[in-house]
Amino acid sequence: MLAKLLSFVLAFAPESPCSNKEYAQCGGKSFSGDTCCQEYDNCTVVNQYYSQCMPKDLCLVPDFGQCGGTDKHGAKWDPKKACCPPSFECKFKDQYYSQCLPVVNPNATCAQAYAQCGGKEAKGGKPWGSNPGEYTCCIAGYECVKDNEYYSGCKPEPICENARFGQCGGVDTKGLPWTKANGYSDCCPEDFHCAVKDPYYSQCVKNGTATTA
Repeated sequence: MLAKLLSFVLAFAPESPCSNKEYAQCGGKSFSGDTCCQEYDNCTVVNQYYSQCMPKDLCLVPDFGQCGGTDKHGAKWDPKKACCPPSFECKFKDQYYSQCLPVVNPNATCAQAYAQCGGKEAKGGKPWGSNPGEYTCCIAGYECVKDNEYYSGCKPEPICENARFGQCGGVDTKGLPWTKANGYSDCCPEDFHCAVKDPYYSQCVKNGTATTA
């Protein structure tokens, strides 16, 4: 009886979270540790003896952008751009072109891309969301942006090009200020914030990490 109970518990026990942190070893010849990585990392093969948890490439392909085929010079499409933003999928058109198109989900419980998500109804002036099918949230990759008191729409969330643990402030290698005027951004990826280290350098660190300056 005890053996049966134990097997039942093991069968339905939740999976243990991955213990490997970013840049930890996750594989290689004779490696006996965990081979998993956090969801934002890939287990990348460095050589036959060593694989490491490394950050996934950021997907910078915009909504409805190209995600496959060939470029304008006829060269094979860059594998790093063979991706799509959240709520989009790469659809094959022909051998020269694939495009990021919205995922059709009839069971979605949030407003679709560019749909209304707030404001007031056109008839009656009741607050948006009063009736079934009027959603006040947006699908993944979109945020509800207010245009005026009558209308808010689901618009793409801005893409942050700064990497986790990357620079987000201070000065660059030429001594220029880390500002939009010089081509830089002070944003950080989800679950990270920009922490000032000193007057010359600010870094994207995980939420919960204190500012040192």
